[in-house]
Amino acid sequence: MLMDVPGGTPRKIADRGSEPTFSPDGSRILYYSWNDNGFVVMRPDGSERRKVSSSTEDSYPAWSPDGKRIAFSLLENRYNIWVMNADGSGRTKIIDGAEQPSWSPDGGRIVCRGCVESNCGLLVANADGSGKRLISSHANDSSPAWSPGGGWILFTSDRSGNLDVWGMRADGTDVQQLTTNPTSDGAATWAPDGNYIFFRSDRDGSWAIYVMKDDGSNQSKVVSANVSPRWWWERISVAR
Repeated sequence: MLMDVPGGTPRKIADRGSEPTFSPDGSRILYYSWNDNGFVVMRPDGSERRKVSSSTEDSYPAWSPDGKRIAFSLLENRYNIWVMNADGSGRTKIIDGAEQPSWSPDGGRIVCRGCVESNCGLLVANADGSGKRLISSHANDSSPAWSPGGGWILFTSDRSGNLDVWGMRADGTDVQQLTTNPTSDGAATWAPDGNYIFFRSDRDGSWAIYVMKDDGSNQSKVVSANVSPRWWWERISVAR
C-alpha cells in the first residue's frame, strides 16, 4: 500500500507483497512478492515490475545509499546477511548468524541483529562484513534503522517490559526510550529528513501507523493498518 502523508488515502500498488523499501531516490520500490517467490522491483505506481531474486527465503531487503546494492536476510540453517547488486546479480554472503540489515548513510557500514561469539543483540560491521562489534547486548533488540544523518540508530526492544521504540547513538551510547505506551510499539523508520519517525502501534486496540518527532514527542496516528500479530512488524518505508 502507498499513501501521501499527511492525510493521503492508501492505495494498493501490488498484490501479496511484503517488506517494501524505497530506493534512495524514491524512484523504485523493492519488496518480497509472494506471487513471484522472491524480490521484485517496481515503480511507485506499480508499473515496470522486474524480479531480481528467486529465493523463497530472502527477506528484509535494504538498499545501499547509492542505490547500487541490496543487503538482505537469507534463511539457511539460520539467518545470514547477504548483499547483491540492484539487478540481482553478484549474491554474496557477508555476515553469518545475523538478520535485519540497515546501511549507514555513507554506505560504509551495516547495522543488524546478530551475535558476536556468544553475545547477541545489535551489531555494526563494515559493508563487507568485517569488523563486527556489538553496540547492544540485549538479545531481543531488533529492527535497527540508521538515521539519515548517521548519528543515531532506532530499534525495537522489550527491555522496559513491553515492546517500545528506542534510539541510541551509532556507537551504542546514549540509549533513549522514545515510546512508553503500555501496549506494543515498534518497526520504526526515519523520515528522509531525519526529523520524524514512523512506527507501528496497537495502542488504540488495533494496529496502526504513527508518527512522532525524533525526540519521541508529538506522537499521532497517521493511518489505521490493522494486521495479524504475525505481520505487525512489517517494515514502513518513507520517501520524499
